[in-house]
Amino acid sequence: MLKQSRNFLPAVILALALTAPAAAQPGRPSTLPQVADLFVGAWLGHGMTPSSEKFTSELNFSWTLDKNFIEVRNKIDDGKESRQFALTIYGWQPVLGKVVFWSFDRDGTINEGLATLEGTTLTHEWRSFSKGGEIRDWRSTLDRFEENRLRFTLMEKSGQVIYAIEYKKQK
Repeated sequence: MLKQSRNFLPAVILALALTAPAAAQPGRPSTLPQVADLFVGAWLGHGMTPSSEKFTSELNFSWTLDKNFIEVRNKIDDGKESRQFALTIYGWQPVLGKVVFWSFDRDGTINEGLATLEGTTLTHEWRSFSKGGEIRDWRSTLDRFEENRLRFTLMEKSGQVIYAIEYKKQK
């Protein structure tokens, strides 16, 4: 029986390979270049946490890996210390025809989701997985509302706004 199973598996793999498409067909052209046009560069913003603590956030958007991905580094200064808080990577997923992203923060939380560009607003739908095992669903927007200004708004999945930060583009 084991010998028959070993012979059967390669036949199944071969049959799947012969009947599957040679390569995934992209659904539509990548919107990653438009995302880069709107956001690549250094941005500085000031905000307040839900517990009313003031902080400064520096976002640095840059192309990486031969312009296949956009990397975002978020540095936070809370007045006591300045530290790298999060790293986000955006990429184009051709089978879905969508921008996908992964974000990793200093607390050990992993975030993953989809981002949709409409006009000058990049809307994120994502799920976070904390180091302690908590899973939460979120929504956020990154809106380039003026030439040198953008706004990041973080919301619970229900739509309740947690906080909003306005950024100015740095020279």
